[in-house]
Amino acid sequence: MIKMSTKNDIQNLEEKRKSRLNELLHISSMIRGSYKKSYCRCGKPTCWCSKDKESKGHPSHRISWTKASISKTKAIPKEDVAWIKKMTSNYRKYRNIRTKLRKLNNELNVLFDNLEEEVIKRTEKLKEYF
Repeated sequence: MIKMSTKNDIQNLEEKRKSRLNELLHISSMIRGSYKKSYCRCGKPTCWCSKDKESKGHPSHRISWTKASISKTKAIPKEDVAWIKKMTSNYRKYRNIRTKLRKLNNELNVLFDNLEEEVIKRTEKLKEYF
């Protein structure tokens, strides 16, 4: 007889996996990268940023990402900042869920291996061929 705990563990993990998969499939828009607000002094001696020594400088909204092992960055207009934040947040959420799915799949594989061994041992006891 197969241990009920093994079957229950597999079924529980499969339910979690389905739930994570459903979350993943509901993310309909995302952009690879990270949003960052940075500051830069322009270098003009008459600008406010060079006169105010406590100032960080002019604000700049940027997105950075890596594609084909090349790091890239791009300035974002103020009117797109909220949208970029949402899209990069969706991307982080997607990647996080994928990581959880991989972990659940690995756990399921271990349980399936255990189940396979249980069934084989039980079956070998029925008739001794090996």
